[in-house]
Amino acid sequence: MSCVAHNLCDGLGVMRVARMLSGIWVPKGGRVTLTPAAPADSDLMYNWQLHPETRRFAKQPNIPAREEHDVWFLGRMANADSMLYMIEHEGQPSGVLRLDAEEVGVWLVSIYVAPDCHGRGIAGAALALAHSIWPQHEFKAEVLEDNVVSHKLFARAGYKDTNGLYRYPPRDAMEIRTR
Repeated sequence: MSCVAHNLCDGLGVMRVARMLSGIWVPKGGRVTLTPAAPADSDLMYNWQLHPETRRFAKQPNIPAREEHDVWFLGRMANADSMLYMIEHEGQPSGVLRLDAEEVGVWLVSIYVAPDCHGRGIAGAALALAHSIWPQHEFKAEVLEDNVVSHKLFARAGYKDTNGLYRYPPRDAMEIRTR
């Protein structure tokens, strides 16, 4: 019972809310925050999906039809094992972070930045923010072989690479509470 209770309430809720609200500074300037995606975000996400740079390294490189996107979006919003966030830079929508639960305590990361926001350090800041909000989780990311930018992103963020599967380890509970 104590393990189940710990999985439901790890005592880090206040820290998570504070971190979610305060965000994190981007080395190149500005603050990045994560906001849970809302139905109104679907249009913007779809427009970003139309851009060739967004599709270039997607697992599904073909641009989805609008109807496909709508079904995907509604499915993600309804899926309790998937968290979909808008990445905001200085209060402006600037990208998307998706965390899919692979198992208890393990997130599979999917991230992209809006085409007009590339090169600002937003993705790295969003990853650092996610790590600080869920410090006891392991994060994984699958990166296609020729996606040089994402390989650099995850390596700089502290992920270890094993043939294109990047892993970011969870932090120890005692380490979290003493910071």
